[in-house]
Amino acid sequence: MTDLEPIQFVQDSKRGMGWNGITWSVPLSDGTKKVVVNKCSGFVKGGDVLAIMGPSGCGKTSLLDILANRKKQSSDLSGWTCFTDADSTDNGLFFNYVPQEDSLLGSFTVTETLQYAFALGPKHAAPAEGAQAEIANVISWLGLDVCKD
Repeated sequence: MTDLEPIQFVQDSKRGMGWNGITWSVPLSDGTKKVVVNKCSGFVKGGDVLAIMGPSGCGKTSLLDILANRKKQSSDLSGWTCFTDADSTDNGLFFNYVPQEDSLLGSFTVTETLQYAFALGPKHAAPAEGAQAEIANVISWLGLDVCKD
């Protein structure tokens, strides 16, 4: 993949997200740094599902945290992300995920689960008055209207 492929792909898409050269390292106690995510690039069109696969400890969750803007900006984080249909540099407004360790109650309905996730998510993800409409949109988009309650 060249440096321009994600840019062109995202620009040609009606909706989408691209990232290029994402690199993140963490300091170790001996003063050195460990590279956790190294020059990761990719793109996904809006409405598509993307699987990020790899062995335990290879940086999958760290990459997702970076793309969802959950990692604090630091000099140890580099690269860029690009969104179409978005006028924001705050990725958390347009990209999010539920960690595999998240504790969601099995007794919750689909609607209650999404309400719970919204309540615990970043406060800027949706204003309180718009959260119910956004939850309804997500349920509809996922085709879960028949089992939402």
